[in-house]
Amino acid sequence: MYKKRTAISLCMWMVLVGVVVDCALAQTKMPEISGLTAKGQRSMPEIPDFTRGGKKNNRYDWNLGPTGARGWMCGMRLRTDYARQILITKADPGSPSDGILQVDDVILGINGKEFDSDARIAFGKAITEAEKAENRGLLKLIRWRQGKTENVTLRLKVMGTYGPMAPMNCRKSQSILDDACRYIEKNGIGRGITGHVKALAKKPGDFIGGLKKIPASKDRDTILGGIYGLEYQRKKAEPAIDALVGLLRHEDGWIRFRAGCALCGIGKAAKYKAVPIMLKMATRTFPDDPREMNHRYISYVLWGDGYNGSPHGLLADSMDEVDQTLLVAAIKKLIRNDDGQTRYIVSRAIRMMSFEELAPLWPALIYGLKNPAPSGIMFNEVVFGTHTGNYNGGPGIANHCPARTIRAERFRYIIGLSPETIFNTHITASKTGVHYLPHWNSWVQKS
Repeated sequence: MYKKRTAISLCMWMVLVGVVVDCALAQTKMPEISGLTAKGQRSMPEIPDFTRGGKKNNRYDWNLGPTGARGWMCGMRLRTDYARQILITKADPGSPSDGILQVDDVILGINGKEFDSDARIAFGKAITEAEKAENRGLLKLIRWRQGKTENVTLRLKVMGTYGPMAPMNCRKSQSILDDACRYIEKNGIGRGITGHVKALAKKPGDFIGGLKKIPASKDRDTILGGIYGLEYQRKKAEPAIDALVGLLRHEDGWIRFRAGCALCGIGKAAKYKAVPIMLKMATRTFPDDPREMNHRYISYVLWGDGYNGSPHGLLADSMDEVDQTLLVAAIKKLIRNDDGQTRYIVSRAIRMMSFEELAPLWPALIYGLKNPAPSGIMFNEVVFGTHTGNYNGGPGIANHCPARTIRAERFRYIIGLSPETIFNTHITASKTGVHYLPHWNSWVQKS
């Protein structure tokens, strides 16, 4: 009985050791990476060996370029220095990888040689070489699938060689961009890839037809991408006026504003359809916007000066042929807005109006002169005068800084509102620690 139990125990022990050995083979501790702190080294993941049952340790994978596949590689924070295998996570139908690669395949190397350096970088370099005319687009891989290793070849499109100034003045770079734009126009884009639509809009060629369709999407990022694309096209986007005007009524305020900016880029052709809608919107109250910041963006679209990110407004040059009833109602509303920037933009419209046109606006203008925008309250003397008692820097370190400032291009004039109080803050009062800044001593002396 004893011998039987001993034999069983020995077998169990061997099985457990086998499991441990198997796990050790499947997961190898990552070597040290230069430039990482001790804490960074400790947090490095283990390297999975997918040919021995290793598992990926996160969901992030990489696009494998023109192969049409995606793959997971071991790494940390976008560093793949010690990745020596690529686990295939997707292979698009109809792409070069279709029928040759499939999910859970493992790429072990290229051109008959296993990876001995960063697999991601090596794979990218191999693509560049394969795309050269002399290599006929042939990308040769070592593929592992369900215990069997074999050499396979993907046939990529021949793209030539990158020019010395790539991507500028580079035939290959231009060809890649052309292919991408044709794909986007035909298939659309996934969520959140607004930059791809900008690329489509920036290149030469007629892509208005494709861009016109994008605003009909139900995805916010896709809509914005289409709007940005049309905005880059400027006057060439005239065929998309109706699509953009429709977005002026969208429930999303930022979509409304960017659609307005794209219409500003089109110019006069968009003015007659867009302006009446924008003027009516200026008199609206939006339930999700209690501070009425939407009105600032409406003002930009109507009278923006084209500087500091604002569009050149649809009415910035002329308000001829504008419905005066709509115009007066909009200005009356905007001149009472709590935002000082909104009032400033609307003042451009007021300066463009004749004395007779201003007649119905005098009560609103007088209100604006007598009642400054409350958004300037932070500069009010009372606010600063009462800020004398908090202890941000620790016990006994109080803030005493009642002041008002006037700033020019090169200088700031600081007026003390309480001359009997020594100007100090938790920074000036701190002599050591994170709050201490030596140059504040000179400020105190000057005051």
